[in-house]
Amino acid sequence: MTTTAYMIKSFGVVSVGKFCAVIGLIWGLIAGLMVAVGIGGIGSMMGSHALGIGAGIVGLIVMIIIGGVGSIMGSFLGAAFILLLPIFLDVALPFLAELFGLPFASATVSHIQILVFGALIMFFLIVEPHGLARLWQIAKEKLRLWPFPH
Repeated sequence: MTTTAYMIKSFGVVSVGKFCAVIGLIWGLIAGLMVAVGIGGIGSMMGSHALGIGAGIVGLIVMIIIGGVGSIMGSFLGAAFILLLPIFLDVALPFLAELFGLPFASATVSHIQILVFGALIMFFLIVEPHGLARLWQIAKEKLRLWPFPH
């Protein structure tokens, strides 16, 4: 009896395909846990220096997702967006808090930045998976045909 057949019998799995699926599930869970722990450690050590989320591996992933995977223009748009959004939020959030008469702490800006980046990642993954590069391409096509949309 081969080792695989013995393992299949001992686990009570009927077919080799189901056995491989169970082993793949176990290894996938182990790998996912290792990645989650590793990114959490790396993100806490490398991220959030000067630009909030913009530095480190997490910032790079956010740039790629928001800018668009597979295009050079998307890389530039994602990097510019990640650089300019925290600056905009640093200026706009205290102004809005003062306008509405809300109490505002300086740490609140960094918390809202993280929330905004998370919401933008979810938005771009669900609504526009090709990111800002695709939105830029659509805008160029519409402006090219603008006077005559037919």
